[in-house]
Amino acid sequence: MRKNFLHLAFRYLFTKHHEATIKLMIKICFIGILIATCCLALVVSIMNGFEQATHKKMQSIYPDLILNMHDQTMDAKQIQEILLDPKLHIAHTAPEKYHQALLCNPELDQTPCMLMIRSMIPQDATHVSNISQKIISPKNSKLEDLIQGSQILLGSNIAENLEICLDDKIFILCPKESSLNLCMTFSHHIATVAGIFKTGIEDLDNSMLFCHQDFFDQIFSNHPIDQLHIKLKNLKHEQKALQTLKTIFKEDIYSWKDLYPTLLSALKLEKYAMILILMLIVFVASMNIMSLISMYITQKKRDIAILLCFGMKQQAIKKIFLSMSMIIASIASLFGLLIAWFFGIMLQRYPFIKLPDNIYDSEYLPIQLDLFIFCVIFMLTILISIVACWFATKNISKIKIIETLKSS
Repeated sequence: MRKNFLHLAFRYLFTKHHEATIKLMIKICFIGILIATCCLALVVSIMNGFEQATHKKMQSIYPDLILNMHDQTMDAKQIQEILLDPKLHIAHTAPEKYHQALLCNPELDQTPCMLMIRSMIPQDATHVSNISQKIISPKNSKLEDLIQGSQILLGSNIAENLEICLDDKIFILCPKESSLNLCMTFSHHIATVAGIFKTGIEDLDNSMLFCHQDFFDQIFSNHPIDQLHIKLKNLKHEQKALQTLKTIFKEDIYSWKDLYPTLLSALKLEKYAMILILMLIVFVASMNIMSLISMYITQKKRDIAILLCFGMKQQAIKKIFLSMSMIIASIASLFGLLIAWFFGIMLQRYPFIKLPDNIYDSEYLPIQLDLFIFCVIFMLTILISIVACWFATKNISKIKIIETLKSS
């Protein structure tokens, strides 16, 4: 009999001779846990989707790791040899130079605006950033075809403010050395707008220009490499690679996440807050199991007393009711997670929930399904249900065998 507690749990749970109150409580427990786990899984998946969309947006022009070259005592060849170490899991590197300048439209009588000119080697830049995916005009163009010679990429906002279109000629004004009378003179360079990009980050779209490194060297002669952009083979090795490189280059290397610590912290805090709130809903749903088990123990006092007379220990009887709660929680949470997974796949394949423009980082509601997270939710739901049931089974020790059998 001690080995048949699971069989007894199924008999008690799925018998047809339940009272109406017991049947209703079983349905409430099942539906409550199903809805709670489904909502928890969907919300966590959506929050992960928002986090992934934000990361993708921020990484539109930023690589995984950035190495400042200003104060480096080593030359580029020595640094490249260090970065080729397979233990660092580095896939690609790309040098970058940047400088400030003024931009004006010769056909528009307007004050020139200040911007940041960033150089790139297109063949290297495509491996370390997603800037080619942010080009809105002309669409589906290769970075190598757009950035060559004096052709440039321009931010969408600055192009709109200066009324600049594709194939327009623009002037890049660079300051010369100032004289003693504090007057500043500028040299101008003509460039052709070959493409317009939009990252969705206002600061970048308002004041960013990309050009070929050869053209940059023509404008700013003898300008050294400012940064080395690093692309990792797998982001799982980001922290390990960052810590290793920091021991070599001290504080001159950092992750792109260090540029937006407030935003990323807010995303994590929001996700954890939502998880905590929904876990409380799962906890409330599991409290129904406590009520159900308490009702069962009260109704089955005579059966429990008989089992105790036959020599079954209280711990074995408690296992019967713990098994009942585990059966309800596992089946309900499994169905809830399957429904959440189904809706998640539907949202991925058919994104019909459109988000307001210029507010979120994605056009449609993003969602990222993770099997590990679903398994964690499944285990936590069962654990909470078992704990709730364990408190209810304490009433078994209060049952007096002789009085119970006499009254029956």
